[in-house]
Amino acid sequence: MVSDFIRKEHIKCFPEIAKKTDVLYNSIDLTLYSKYRTDKKENYILYLGRLSKEKGIMTLIESIDGASDIYLKIAGDGPMKNVIYSRIKEGGLNNVNMEGYVSGENLYRLLAKARYIVVPSEWYENNPLSIIESFAVGTPVIASNIGGIPELVKDKITGFLHSPNNYLELRNCINRALSISEEKYKSMTTNCIRFAENKFDSNKYYKSLIDIYNSILN
Repeated sequence: MVSDFIRKEHIKCFPEIAKKTDVLYNSIDLTLYSKYRTDKKENYILYLGRLSKEKGIMTLIESIDGASDIYLKIAGDGPMKNVIYSRIKEGGLNNVNMEGYVSGENLYRLLAKARYIVVPSEWYENNPLSIIESFAVGTPVIASNIGGIPELVKDKITGFLHSPNNYLELRNCINRALSISEEKYKSMTTNCIRFAENKFDSNKYYKSLIDIYNSILN
């Protein structure tokens, strides 16, 4: 299973598999991300992912409406793209910028320079790639306390957690994140990188996967 959350959900339905399951997070090649790490963060938070209701994108936009000191970049595509464009235009949200679909080096740079990424999901997430990639470049995460997310985002350690589908709480969470000291922030970026190295490294993933296969064969 890619998260302890989903492992437990499966066991609820099939208790007989309890002793036959293990957790192995998704992995990435950290060498692709490490060269983009930077101490020169820019003054924006980043939403990265599918533009759809269950991802909490509208809750995020509501949370920064009227907060001109919070600059949000939105990278991605999806069925709510036009709705989001209209909401930004009609609301006069000059602090929100739509980046469109971003990938490759442009994505890594956007992630690395962000002060935080925001994952305001309102449905069960398991092991979101956006969080994995963000940690890999040393960017902390503001995220919903739902599904497998809190296994990755530890409040005040690798980011900040808020209740899903609550724009006021999300606004407070963002303000809290942006108000910490530079010393505390640098500690968070270090924690994120260490977490990525311990949990998401593709070489360690391979070894763990082989160990699981061997345990089954034996």
